Amino acid sequence: MTARVRLVEKRRLDNHRPEFRPTDSDKLYGSEVTLATKLEGIANAVPEALVVDFIFGRVTGGSLTQRITDLVTDDPTMLERPLFAAFQVGEQDAAQQQRKDVNVRLRQLGSNVRLKSAAEMRKALDEVLWEGPTIKSFDKTDLNAPARIHARIESQRILRDLSADTISSIDTILADSFRVSQTFQTGRTVTGLTPQQTARSILTALSEVSPVQPTGADLASKVAVHTRGLFPGWAQAVGRSGNAAAYRVARSGGDAAQVLRAGERQMERHGNRLRRSRARMIARTEIAAAQNAGIQAQQLAMIDAGVASPNSKKEWVTGPFDVCNICQPLGGQKVPAASSFSWASGSGNPPAHPSCRCKTRLVPTIGQAPKRTGAGVADDPFRYVFADGWVAPVR
Repeated sequence: MTARVRLVEKRRLDNHRPEFRPTDSDKLYGSEVTLATKLEGIANAVPEALVVDFIFGRVTGGSLTQRITDLVTDDPTMLERPLFAAFQVGEQDAAQQQRKDVNVRLRQLGSNVRLKSAAEMRKALDEVLWEGPTIKSFDKTDLNAPARIHARIESQRILRDLSADTISSIDTILADSFRVSQTFQTGRTVTGLTPQQTARSILTALSEVSPVQPTGADLASKVAVHTRGLFPGWAQAVGRSGNAAAYRVARSGGDAAQVLRAGERQMERHGNRLRRSRARMIARTEIAAAQNAGIQAQQLAMIDAGVASPNSKKEWVTGPFDVCNICQPLGGQKVPAASSFSWASGSGNPPAHPSCRCKTRLVPTIGQAPKRTGAGVADDPFRYVFADGWVAPVR
């Protein structure tokens, strides 16, 4: 029986251990699928004619960027909504983790106090209510709320990056195409199946169907329309795969039309696959970034409220196995809650790289059990005073 493979792990950081299971894992998965679908749709919607016009200098890079940005005009929040949802999941995840960690520490101190949400109240011990953030709909959340601000800024950045990569890919394909043309004009002979050789079949085919000698721009226009939204390296891979398919047809005796058809068919298939892969990778990374931004926001909010100490540290959390070389040395590191982690290629909070699964947790520094006070009357209810300043009513 073949195992089904989903877009991402159903439970990020799951690995069958409760401490790696964030709140609302299905919501995270749903947000990733939504964001990936939207990104793939935007990349596919970039007009091929616009790419060709850019190659031949009829439009500028600024015009191309604006057209890509305009693709979300009908629904300007299409990218914001899944990022917003992931941010809120991160907030809830941090609150749930903090309740768990604080209760472990209170148990170690011999206290009967436990932090609970309203849904968790059992009255078995002295339970104090600490609800944490609640999930709100995108449309009913204030524009200046942290989740909305994060989603707005990041969605705009994603679009800028997508535009920049599309332009860089076209420039790369264009430069490669002129080098290919120049290679053959010099009469240099190469042996073996190289990208230059395989491209020769497309150039030859173009020469046979075109009334004028094709240029590198003509070759680039055949390739670049299939590389919209890809990294330059992936765009080159699309071109190589199409050239190789065209070369095979040319070598087997196919005419010019068959050669071009085979090359374009392969580039279309390969470009679609890579666009889908890139959309999934971006979605996985951006949803993780939004989740971690929500975690960070909630950690700082807990410190501001006095639930956690101002001296609290946050710890980098990885899965227990299959950890990459970047994140492995980060696992278990602790830094002040408002500070950033550092690694070889950057600094900040997770994710440290594309498709990173890591997150952070706030390490409680409770030095003494909370003190019970109050007379149990309306003007002086029973309550607990925590050392870091939080006053919690007994429920």
